[in-house]
Amino acid sequence: MTGGRFIWSTTPQAATDVRETYTGKLTTWNNGEEDDILSLEGTDCPLAKTIKDHMDAHGRYLTVRYWTAEKEMSAAELTEATVMMQFGVGKADYYLSYSEITGYLWTTEELEVGGHDLLNELKSHIGKWLRLEIEYARATPNTHVQLAGGVDHEDC
Repeated sequence: MTGGRFIWSTTPQAATDVRETYTGKLTTWNNGEEDDILSLEGTDCPLAKTIKDHMDAHGRYLTVRYWTAEKEMSAAELTEATVMMQFGVGKADYYLSYSEITGYLWTTEELEVGGHDLLNELKSHIGKWLRLEIEYARATPNTHVQLAGGVDHEDC
């Protein structure tokens, strides 16, 4: 990923799981009425809409990992940084609404994973480089997490 272009790649995990990777500089996008819609630099598509479309295609059970940095970094470099990992059912919405009565146009933009408001978390990093990996599944993933100190925990 160079030159501020937005890239996502699809990697099959299990027979029904798909991993998408989204990289680019976090920025805001506007649709005329709203000017704080989360996007990646060089795109004309809101991040929530892209992820919603992928959830519709691949499933709503998500495993999310993301890294942010002041500048573009490789996956290996980012792995050395703080990792935020969340498991849970995903909820994503993106749509425009218009009232003919009031003439008001508004946007609904939502992205939650396991009850966490991922869009608000990411908006706190506007201007930083993002690598976001999402594994999509149609069924509850078999989660096995090793917590700090080597303690194993099933189905966190």
